Amino acid sequence: MANQNYAQQIRKVTEQLRDPFRFRMFVTLVALGVTYFAIYIPLNGRIEATKRKLKQEEALTALSEEVAFLRVQMESFEHRLVKDSDANEWFEYVLNGVGALPALQLVNLDTKDERKVGLYRAFGLQLEVTGEMKDLDALLNWLETNDRLFRIDQIKLTPDRKDPTRRFMQLDLLGLKG
Repeated sequence: MANQNYAQQIRKVTEQLRDPFRFRMFVTLVALGVTYFAIYIPLNGRIEATKRKLKQEEALTALSEEVAFLRVQMESFEHRLVKDSDANEWFEYVLNGVGALPALQLVNLDTKDERKVGLYRAFGLQLEVTGEMKDLDALLNWLETNDRLFRIDQIKLTPDRKDPTRRFMQLDLLGLKG
């Protein structure tokens, strides 16, 4: 009985498909269905996977460019990193640098513990000097341009109590070594 109803329904559908307009609509719907399920869905998954992979590759490219930029930056100051040195040698180096500026008066120079700063080791120094502004500027210029790489962690500038034309400067320095 079910087979008979099924056969009757197929006959009705085939009779309706004899109309050219309905036959065209049926063929169009079947073609769209096949296109959607057999072509679009599988390719859409591949397209999404390719988009994810492209984003990952773009991120890797950006990271690679940043590493190259950082390497170029590092090459610009790497010659200023001293490989074999200790706290005493850094102490003497700064002492000689301050001594080369005769108008400055050294008040105090202390070493601090060695510590890690990023990929490098650093010696800490606390420097206290008095002098006129132009001489203090000369000291800061020497710290920026000498053969070694220094970082000023803290700077404190106050008027000298004894002489109003002079200033007291306290510097916390880090001397980076390779």
